[in-house]
Amino acid sequence: VIGGVKDMEEFVKIFGDALNVTTNLTNGTQIFMIEYSLSNVDKGWIVGSFSLGCLVGALIGGVASERRGRRFTIVIGAFIFTVGGLLQACAYYLWMVYAGRIVAGLGVGILSMSVPVYNAEVSPAEHRGQLVSLNQLSITAGIMVSFLVNLGCETYFHGWRISLALQSVFSLGLFFGMMYAPESPRYLMKKQLRARAVNVLSWIRTGHKIQSIASEAEVDPAVIQEIDTIAAEIQDGAALGEGTWREVFVASTFKRLMIGMWVQLFQQFTGMNIIMYYSTSLFKTIGVSPYVSTAIVGIINFVTTFGTLVLVDRVGRKVLLLLGSLGMGITTALGSTVIGIGGGNNNLSKTDGNLVVLCVCAFVLSFAVMWGPIAWVVTSEMFPLRLRGAAVLVV
Repeated sequence: VIGGVKDMEEFVKIFGDALNVTTNLTNGTQIFMIEYSLSNVDKGWIVGSFSLGCLVGALIGGVASERRGRRFTIVIGAFIFTVGGLLQACAYYLWMVYAGRIVAGLGVGILSMSVPVYNAEVSPAEHRGQLVSLNQLSITAGIMVSFLVNLGCETYFHGWRISLALQSVFSLGLFFGMMYAPESPRYLMKKQLRARAVNVLSWIRTGHKIQSIASEAEVDPAVIQEIDTIAAEIQDGAALGEGTWREVFVASTFKRLMIGMWVQLFQQFTGMNIIMYYSTSLFKTIGVSPYVSTAIVGIINFVTTFGTLVLVDRVGRKVLLLLGSLGMGITTALGSTVIGIGGGNNNLSKTDGNLVVLCVCAFVLSFAVMWGPIAWVVTSEMFPLRLRGAAVLVV
């Protein structure tokens, strides 16, 4: 949302600096105007303050998820994000925008550590890759909706407030939805609550809640088999002892840790966040409609993510990451070449501008199908159960 909001005229008038601009006409007349502009430093802090909150939230989320449960942690994260979204929407001073961004980032950091683990633990093993990828699909759906909302609110008075406030509507949906969602069966088994775990898993797998269990013979055998498998995995982990931070860095897991860290690092270094946050600024400078073009990018980002659900368990994680890297590299090089040959952002012809938009769309396609969701699937699968919480937190 903030990527489009920071370029909206009213937002810039409220939080930007007033600049006196003089225009000389051909007949010698001078026209004096006042223009408003956000400095690059202010734009950077508006965008970057969110990441500061995410960093702290990720540290909190991993610990809270292990100690208080996945469901509780998701509820808290959704509530914190809601507060941050409303604080941004009600802002009258730039520091309020910063504060709202940090609080919202705190909520997202907590959710980013708990939601993928919850998804992985409630998913059937044979469909885990697809269902974990739904997390990325939901993220791209949110991005698409935010771009479309920005497009619709761009010209309205206080439209930027509407865009920011609508963030909280969706987080409230998550907040109340998780109130009725079950706890992870694996977490319940770790807390030695077998009866509740059987009940929850039976509801998830068969759609039937069991009010009281007189005997496990009444439960679907497949559910009991899965519960026994979970119990055996937890028992094996307990026999080896509780995973410690030191063990994450020992030789036997250090290679996995490095792979996970580099995958997550390169996911950020692809430049996708730059496209999401600064696409309106980019498209404005190359002479195309910024909000329409950004909305098209958001739609492509969402629609192409469905390809992951088809490919992730058929093609394999590594192949998709390699293909995604190739696609993003080619489209980035082509787009940069067009801008360079065309004389820079402000001097591009309409044809060149449209070609840059096409390159951005192709880049987004490569990321959305491959690097976006696959990075999360890989890091959620590669660590031993007893070290998963600590290792994913480090990654």
